[in-house]
Amino acid sequence: MPKSNRTRPGSRWFSRRIAFKLHGWSGFLLSILLFTICLSGTLAVVGNEIDWLLNPAMRAAPQSGPAAWSAIHRNVQALYPEAQVLWLGAPIEPGFAAEAVIRRHDLNQPWRVYVDPYSGAVQGEASWLTAQRFLRDFHMYLFTPRWGKYLVTVFGLTMLVSMITGIIVYRKWWKGFFTLERKRGRRVLWGSAHKLLAVWSLWFVAVMAITGTWYFMEALLFDFTDFSYIGLPTVDDDLSEHGPAIPSADLDGVVARAKQEVPSLRVALVRLPARTNDVISVQGQTDAVLVRDRTNRVNFHPFSGELVSVQLAQDLSPAWRWVDTADPLHFGDFGGIWSKLVWFGFGLALNAMILTGAWLYLRRVRRLSDRSEAAWALDGLADEPDAAAEALPRG
Repeated sequence: MPKSNRTRPGSRWFSRRIAFKLHGWSGFLLSILLFTICLSGTLAVVGNEIDWLLNPAMRAAPQSGPAAWSAIHRNVQALYPEAQVLWLGAPIEPGFAAEAVIRRHDLNQPWRVYVDPYSGAVQGEASWLTAQRFLRDFHMYLFTPRWGKYLVTVFGLTMLVSMITGIIVYRKWWKGFFTLERKRGRRVLWGSAHKLLAVWSLWFVAVMAITGTWYFMEALLFDFTDFSYIGLPTVDDDLSEHGPAIPSADLDGVVARAKQEVPSLRVALVRLPARTNDVISVQGQTDAVLVRDRTNRVNFHPFSGELVSVQLAQDLSPAWRWVDTADPLHFGDFGGIWSKLVWFGFGLALNAMILTGAWLYLRRVRRLSDRSEAAWALDGLADEPDAAAEALPRG
Protein backbone atom coordinates (compact mmCIF):
# COMPACT_ATOMS: atom_id res chain seq x y z
CA MET A 1 0.00 0.00 0.00
CA PRO A 2 1.51 3.39 -0.86
CA LYS A 3 2.18 5.83 1.99
CA SER A 4 -0.21 8.63 2.69
CA ASN A 5 0.89 12.10 1.59
CA ARG A 6 -1.20 13.79 4.30
CA THR A 7 0.95 15.76 6.74
CA ARG A 8 0.55 14.59 10.32
CA PRO A 9 -0.04 16.71 13.47
CA GLY A 10 3.13 18.33 14.69
CA SER A 11 4.34 19.02 11.16
CA ARG A 12 3.89 22.05 8.87
CA TRP A 13 0.11 21.46 8.59
CA PHE A 14 -0.25 21.81 12.35
CA SER A 15 1.71 25.10 12.32
CA ARG A 16 -0.48 26.51 9.54
CA ARG A 17 -3.57 25.52 11.50
CA ILE A 18 -2.39 27.44 14.56
CA ALA A 19 -1.51 30.44 12.39
CA PHE A 20 -4.96 30.34 10.82
CA LYS A 21 -6.64 30.34 14.25
CA LEU A 22 -4.46 33.21 15.47
CA HIS A 23 -5.29 35.18 12.33
CA GLY A 24 -8.97 34.53 12.87
CA TRP A 25 -8.93 35.71 16.48
CA SER A 26 -6.89 38.81 15.63
CA GLY A 27 -9.41 39.62 12.92
CA PHE A 28 -12.24 39.19 15.37
CA LEU A 29 -10.64 41.54 17.90
CA LEU A 30 -10.02 44.14 15.21
CA SER A 31 -13.66 43.85 14.19
CA ILE A 32 -14.76 44.67 17.74
CA LEU A 33 -12.53 47.75 17.83
CA LEU A 34 -13.62 48.85 14.36
CA PHE A 35 -17.26 48.41 15.36
CA THR A 36 -16.69 50.57 18.46
CA ILE A 37 -15.03 53.30 16.44
CA CYS A 38 -17.66 53.27 13.68
CA LEU A 39 -20.58 53.20 16.13
CA SER A 40 -19.25 56.21 18.04
CA GLY A 41 -18.77 58.04 14.74
CA THR A 42 -22.29 57.17 13.62
CA LEU A 43 -23.72 58.59 16.84
CA ALA A 44 -21.42 61.62 16.65
CA VAL A 45 -23.07 62.55 13.34
CA VAL A 46 -26.28 63.33 15.26
CA GLY A 47 -24.52 64.32 18.49
CA ASN A 48 -25.92 67.85 18.50
CA GLU A 49 -29.42 66.48 17.99
CA ILE A 50 -28.91 64.10 20.93
CA ASP A 51 -27.90 67.09 23.10
CA TRP A 52 -30.94 69.00 21.83
CA LEU A 53 -33.17 66.20 23.08
CA LEU A 54 -31.41 65.99 26.44
CA ASN A 55 -31.02 69.70 27.21
CA PRO A 56 -34.07 72.02 26.89
CA ALA A 57 -31.77 75.06 27.10
CA MET A 58 -30.55 74.26 23.59
CA ARG A 59 -33.99 74.78 22.08
CA ALA A 60 -35.31 78.03 20.65
CA ALA A 61 -38.32 78.93 18.56
CA PRO A 62 -37.29 79.51 14.93
CA GLN A 63 -37.70 83.12 13.82
CA SER A 64 -36.70 85.24 10.87
CA GLY A 65 -34.12 87.97 11.05
CA PRO A 66 -30.45 88.26 12.04
CA ALA A 67 -28.97 87.03 15.30
CA ALA A 68 -28.54 89.63 18.03
CA TRP A 69 -24.77 89.28 18.37
CA SER A 70 -24.20 92.33 20.56
CA ALA A 71 -27.05 91.40 22.93
CA ILE A 72 -25.80 87.81 23.15
CA HIS A 73 -22.29 88.96 24.06
CA ARG A 74 -23.54 91.58 26.52
CA ASN A 75 -25.83 89.18 28.41
CA VAL A 76 -23.23 86.42 28.60
CA GLN A 77 -20.62 88.86 29.84
CA ALA A 78 -23.07 90.17 32.45
CA LEU A 79 -23.67 86.61 33.67
CA TYR A 80 -19.93 85.96 33.96
CA PRO A 81 -18.20 89.37 34.26
CA GLU A 82 -14.76 87.85 34.93
CA ALA A 83 -14.96 85.27 32.15
CA GLN A 84 -13.49 85.64 28.67
CA VAL A 85 -15.91 85.10 25.81
CA LEU A 86 -14.09 83.00 23.21
CA TRP A 87 -16.70 82.74 20.48
CA LEU A 88 -20.39 83.07 19.68
CA GLY A 89 -22.08 80.48 17.51
CA ALA A 90 -25.26 80.86 15.48
CA PRO A 91 -27.96 78.15 15.72
CA ILE A 92 -26.75 75.07 13.82
CA GLU A 93 -30.32 74.27 12.73
CA PRO A 94 -33.76 75.91 13.04
CA GLY A 95 -35.01 75.29 16.56
CA PHE A 96 -31.56 75.42 18.14
CA ALA A 97 -30.32 78.13 20.48
CA ALA A 98 -27.22 80.20 19.87
CA GLU A 99 -24.16 79.21 21.87
CA ALA A 100 -21.46 81.22 23.60
CA VAL A 101 -18.26 79.48 24.67
CA ILE A 102 -16.42 81.18 27.52
CA ARG A 103 -13.29 80.62 29.57
CA ARG A 104 -13.97 80.79 33.30
CA HIS A 105 -11.18 81.39 35.79
CA ASP A 106 -12.45 78.59 38.06
CA LEU A 107 -12.54 75.87 35.37
CA ASN A 108 -9.88 74.16 33.29
CA GLN A 109 -12.19 73.56 30.35
CA PRO A 110 -14.39 75.98 28.38
CA TRP A 111 -17.99 76.49 29.45
CA ARG A 112 -21.08 76.68 27.24
CA VAL A 113 -23.89 79.23 27.61
CA TYR A 114 -27.06 78.82 25.52
CA VAL A 115 -28.80 81.99 24.42
CA ASP A 116 -31.91 82.90 22.48
CA PRO A 117 -30.42 83.98 19.14
CA TYR A 118 -32.91 86.78 18.52
CA SER A 119 -33.36 88.37 21.94
CA GLY A 120 -29.99 87.50 23.45
CA ALA A 121 -31.63 86.15 26.63
CA VAL A 122 -29.61 83.47 28.42
CA GLN A 123 -31.48 80.14 28.53
CA GLY A 124 -29.07 77.80 30.28
CA GLU A 125 -25.54 76.45 30.59
CA ALA A 126 -23.59 73.23 30.11
CA SER A 127 -20.08 71.91 30.51
CA TRP A 128 -17.76 71.53 27.56
CA LEU A 129 -18.18 67.75 27.53
CA THR A 130 -21.63 67.40 26.00
CA ALA A 131 -22.84 64.19 24.36
CA GLN A 132 -21.69 65.52 20.98
CA ARG A 133 -18.24 66.42 22.31
CA PHE A 134 -17.89 63.08 24.10
CA LEU A 135 -18.80 61.08 20.99
CA ARG A 136 -16.62 63.19 18.68
CA ASP A 137 -13.55 63.01 20.93
CA PHE A 138 -13.99 59.29 21.58
CA HIS A 139 -14.35 58.67 17.86
CA MET A 140 -11.28 60.73 17.03
CA TYR A 141 -8.77 59.43 19.58
CA LEU A 142 -10.46 57.19 22.20
CA PHE A 143 -9.56 59.77 24.89
CA THR A 144 -5.89 58.83 24.52
CA PRO A 145 -4.40 61.85 22.70
CA ARG A 146 -0.84 60.55 22.40
CA TRP A 147 -1.48 57.40 20.36
CA GLY A 148 -5.25 57.04 20.14
CA LYS A 149 -5.52 59.13 16.97
CA TYR A 150 -3.21 56.71 15.18
CA LEU A 151 -5.10 53.67 16.45
CA VAL A 152 -8.36 55.14 15.15
CA THR A 153 -7.20 56.57 11.85
CA VAL A 154 -5.18 53.53 10.80
CA PHE A 155 -8.54 51.83 10.33
CA GLY A 156 -8.99 54.07 7.31
CA LEU A 157 -6.27 52.00 5.67
CA THR A 158 -7.83 48.71 6.76
CA MET A 159 -11.21 49.81 5.42
CA LEU A 160 -9.58 50.74 2.13
CA VAL A 161 -7.99 47.30 1.87
CA SER A 162 -11.27 45.60 2.83
CA MET A 163 -13.18 47.55 0.21
CA ILE A 164 -10.72 46.76 -2.58
CA THR A 165 -10.39 43.07 -1.71
CA GLY A 166 -14.17 42.81 -1.36
CA ILE A 167 -14.63 44.11 -4.88
CA ILE A 168 -12.05 41.60 -6.16
CA VAL A 169 -13.60 38.64 -4.30
CA TYR A 170 -17.22 39.50 -5.08
CA ARG A 171 -17.18 39.17 -8.85
CA LYS A 172 -19.68 41.25 -10.79
CA TRP A 173 -20.68 42.94 -7.55
CA TRP A 174 -22.81 45.47 -9.42
CA LYS A 175 -25.35 42.71 -10.05
CA GLY A 176 -25.98 42.32 -6.33
CA PHE A 177 -28.02 45.47 -5.63
CA PHE A 178 -31.24 43.48 -5.28
CA THR A 179 -29.91 40.02 -4.44
CA LEU A 180 -30.84 38.53 -1.06
CA GLU A 181 -30.81 34.76 -0.63
CA ARG A 182 -33.52 33.85 1.94
CA LYS A 183 -34.22 30.17 1.29
CA ARG A 184 -30.85 28.48 1.69
CA GLY A 185 -30.27 28.57 5.42
CA ARG A 186 -29.13 31.11 7.99
CA ARG A 187 -25.47 31.18 6.98
CA VAL A 188 -26.31 31.92 3.35
CA LEU A 189 -28.88 34.52 4.43
CA TRP A 190 -26.37 36.43 6.57
CA GLY A 191 -23.72 36.14 3.89
CA SER A 192 -26.13 37.50 1.31
CA ALA A 193 -27.20 40.32 3.63
CA HIS A 194 -23.55 41.21 4.22
CA LYS A 195 -22.94 41.44 0.47
CA LEU A 196 -26.14 43.42 -0.09
CA LEU A 197 -25.17 45.97 2.55
CA ALA A 198 -21.68 46.16 1.11
CA VAL A 199 -22.91 46.85 -2.42
CA TRP A 200 -25.31 49.60 -1.38
CA SER A 201 -22.78 51.13 1.04
CA LEU A 202 -19.78 50.95 -1.26
CA TRP A 203 -19.72 54.70 -1.88
CA PHE A 204 -20.05 55.43 1.84
CA VAL A 205 -17.26 52.98 2.77
CA ALA A 206 -15.07 54.66 0.14
CA VAL A 207 -15.72 58.08 1.69
CA MET A 208 -14.95 56.79 5.19
CA ALA A 209 -11.83 54.95 4.01
CA ILE A 210 -10.43 57.92 2.08
CA THR A 211 -11.11 60.50 4.79
CA GLY A 212 -9.93 58.12 7.52
CA THR A 213 -6.68 57.51 5.63
CA TRP A 214 -6.28 61.26 5.25
CA TYR A 215 -6.67 61.74 9.01
CA PHE A 216 -3.88 59.19 9.54
CA MET A 217 -1.61 61.10 7.15
CA GLU A 218 -2.66 64.38 8.74
CA ALA A 219 -1.64 63.09 12.19
CA LEU A 220 1.77 62.14 10.81
CA LEU A 221 2.14 65.59 9.26
CA PHE A 222 1.22 67.31 12.53
CA ASP A 223 3.59 65.21 14.63
CA PHE A 224 6.62 64.92 12.36
CA THR A 225 6.60 68.00 10.13
CA ASP A 226 5.91 71.71 10.47
CA PHE A 227 2.43 71.26 8.97
CA SER A 228 -0.28 73.40 10.60
CA TYR A 229 -3.66 74.80 9.67
CA ILE A 230 -3.95 78.26 8.19
CA GLY A 231 -4.18 80.36 11.34
CA LEU A 232 -5.91 83.64 12.00
CA PRO A 233 -3.84 86.77 11.43
CA THR A 234 -2.68 88.93 14.32
CA VAL A 235 -2.13 92.68 14.62
CA ASP A 236 1.23 93.94 15.77
CA ASP A 237 0.72 97.68 16.25
CA ASP A 238 0.43 99.53 19.57
CA LEU A 239 -3.08 98.59 20.70
CA SER A 240 -3.16 100.93 23.70
CA GLU A 241 -4.03 103.88 21.50
CA HIS A 242 -7.23 102.33 20.20
CA GLY A 243 -9.26 102.53 23.38
CA PRO A 244 -11.85 99.88 24.40
CA ALA A 245 -12.08 96.69 22.36
CA ILE A 246 -14.87 96.28 19.85
CA PRO A 247 -16.50 93.13 21.39
CA SER A 248 -17.96 95.24 24.21
CA ALA A 249 -19.53 97.66 21.78
CA ASP A 250 -20.73 96.76 18.32
CA LEU A 251 -20.57 93.12 17.23
CA ASP A 252 -23.70 93.64 15.13
CA GLY A 253 -21.82 96.28 13.16
CA VAL A 254 -18.83 93.98 12.69
CA VAL A 255 -21.04 91.20 11.32
CA ALA A 256 -22.81 93.67 9.03
CA ARG A 257 -19.48 94.84 7.63
CA ALA A 258 -18.43 91.22 7.09
CA LYS A 259 -21.56 90.66 5.00
CA GLN A 260 -20.78 93.79 3.00
CA GLU A 261 -17.37 92.34 2.17
CA VAL A 262 -18.82 88.89 1.35
CA PRO A 263 -22.54 89.26 0.48
CA SER A 264 -23.08 85.48 0.28
CA LEU A 265 -21.68 84.88 3.78
CA ARG A 266 -24.01 83.00 6.16
CA VAL A 267 -22.48 83.69 9.55
CA ALA A 268 -21.97 80.64 11.72
CA LEU A 269 -19.35 81.85 14.19
CA VAL A 270 -17.95 85.07 15.58
CA ARG A 271 -14.55 84.33 17.10
CA LEU A 272 -13.40 86.94 19.59
CA PRO A 273 -9.82 87.82 20.55
CA ALA A 274 -8.23 85.43 23.03
CA ARG A 275 -5.25 87.82 23.27
CA THR A 276 -4.94 91.56 22.72
CA ASN A 277 -3.37 91.14 19.28
CA ASP A 278 -5.92 88.61 17.98
CA VAL A 279 -8.46 89.63 15.37
CA ILE A 280 -12.23 89.37 15.45
CA SER A 281 -13.06 86.69 12.89
CA VAL A 282 -16.50 86.34 11.34
CA GLN A 283 -16.77 82.86 9.84
CA GLY A 284 -19.40 80.85 8.00
CA GLN A 285 -20.61 79.39 4.74
CA THR A 286 -20.78 80.92 1.28
CA ASP A 287 -21.69 79.48 -2.11
CA ALA A 288 -18.70 77.11 -1.83
CA VAL A 289 -19.75 73.57 -0.96
CA LEU A 290 -18.22 70.96 1.32
CA VAL A 291 -16.02 73.15 3.49
CA ARG A 292 -15.86 73.85 7.20
CA ASP A 293 -17.22 77.12 8.57
CA ARG A 294 -13.73 78.38 9.34
CA THR A 295 -12.73 78.18 5.66
CA ASN A 296 -14.51 81.46 4.91
CA ARG A 297 -13.33 84.25 7.22
CA VAL A 298 -13.58 88.00 7.36
CA ASN A 299 -11.10 89.33 9.93
CA PHE A 300 -11.23 92.72 11.66
CA HIS A 301 -8.91 94.69 13.92
CA PRO A 302 -10.03 94.06 17.52
CA PHE A 303 -9.94 97.76 18.47
CA SER A 304 -10.22 99.95 15.40
CA GLY A 305 -12.63 97.66 13.56
CA GLU A 306 -10.68 98.01 10.33
CA LEU A 307 -10.71 95.14 7.85
CA VAL A 308 -7.59 93.01 8.22
CA SER A 309 -8.10 90.20 5.70
CA VAL A 310 -10.62 88.03 3.87
CA GLN A 311 -10.20 84.30 3.24
CA LEU A 312 -12.60 82.43 0.98
CA ALA A 313 -12.73 78.77 -0.03
CA GLN A 314 -12.42 79.52 -3.74
CA ASP A 315 -9.10 81.29 -3.12
CA LEU A 316 -7.45 78.28 -1.49
CA SER A 317 -5.20 75.81 -3.27
CA PRO A 318 -6.67 72.33 -3.96
CA ALA A 319 -4.58 70.88 -1.11
CA TRP A 320 -5.85 73.37 1.45
CA ARG A 321 -9.37 73.10 0.10
CA TRP A 322 -9.22 69.34 0.76
CA VAL A 323 -8.04 69.94 4.35
CA ASP A 324 -11.29 71.79 5.04
CA THR A 325 -13.42 69.36 2.99
CA ALA A 326 -12.49 66.13 4.78
CA ASP A 327 -14.54 66.86 7.92
CA PRO A 328 -17.86 67.67 6.18
CA LEU A 329 -17.42 64.54 4.06
CA HIS A 330 -16.58 62.35 7.04
CA PHE A 331 -19.40 63.52 9.32
CA GLY A 332 -21.98 64.48 6.70
CA ASP A 333 -22.97 67.81 8.26
CA PHE A 334 -22.70 69.80 5.02
CA GLY A 335 -26.42 69.61 4.22
CA GLY A 336 -28.05 70.07 7.61
CA ILE A 337 -30.24 67.43 9.21
CA TRP A 338 -31.00 65.64 5.93
CA SER A 339 -27.40 64.86 5.04
CA LYS A 340 -26.81 63.88 8.67
CA LEU A 341 -29.65 61.38 8.51
CA VAL A 342 -28.20 59.87 5.32
CA TRP A 343 -24.79 59.52 6.98
CA PHE A 344 -26.39 58.14 10.14
CA GLY A 345 -28.32 55.52 8.17
CA PHE A 346 -25.32 54.36 6.17
CA GLY A 347 -23.26 54.43 9.35
CA LEU A 348 -25.67 51.92 10.87
CA ALA A 349 -25.36 49.83 7.70
CA LEU A 350 -21.57 49.90 8.05
CA ASN A 351 -21.81 48.69 11.63
CA ALA A 352 -24.15 45.89 10.54
CA MET A 353 -21.61 44.89 7.88
CA ILE A 354 -18.86 44.70 10.51
CA LEU A 355 -20.94 42.48 12.79
CA THR A 356 -22.15 40.15 10.06
CA GLY A 357 -18.66 39.95 8.58
CA ALA A 358 -17.16 39.00 11.95
CA TRP A 359 -19.88 36.39 12.53
CA LEU A 360 -19.39 34.85 9.09
CA TYR A 361 -15.63 34.79 9.50
CA LEU A 362 -15.77 33.08 12.88
CA ARG A 363 -18.29 30.58 11.56
CA ARG A 364 -15.95 29.79 8.68
CA VAL A 365 -13.02 29.37 11.08
CA ARG A 366 -15.05 26.94 13.18
CA ARG A 367 -16.21 25.00 10.14
CA LEU A 368 -12.70 24.68 8.73
CA SER A 369 -11.38 23.71 12.14
CA ASP A 370 -13.95 20.92 12.42
CA ARG A 371 -13.04 19.70 8.94
CA SER A 372 -9.34 19.68 9.82
CA GLU A 373 -9.92 17.63 12.98
CA ALA A 374 -11.98 15.15 11.01
CA ALA A 375 -9.27 14.99 8.36
CA TRP A 376 -6.64 14.09 10.99
CA ALA A 377 -8.89 11.40 12.43
CA LEU A 378 -9.28 9.94 8.94
CA ASP A 379 -5.59 10.14 8.11
CA GLY A 380 -5.41 6.38 7.77
CA LEU A 381 -8.28 6.48 5.26
CA ALA A 382 -6.46 8.73 2.83
CA ASP A 383 -6.61 6.01 0.20
CA GLU A 384 -10.35 5.60 0.71
CA PRO A 385 -11.68 8.95 -0.62
CA ASP A 386 -15.32 7.90 -0.56
CA ALA A 387 -15.17 6.95 3.13
CA ALA A 388 -13.32 10.17 4.01
CA ALA A 389 -15.83 12.30 2.12
CA GLU A 390 -18.72 10.73 4.00
CA ALA A 391 -17.08 11.37 7.39
CA LEU A 392 -16.21 15.04 6.77
CA PRO A 393 -18.89 17.59 7.74
CA ARG A 394 -20.65 19.26 4.83
CA GLY A 395 -20.81 23.04 4.32
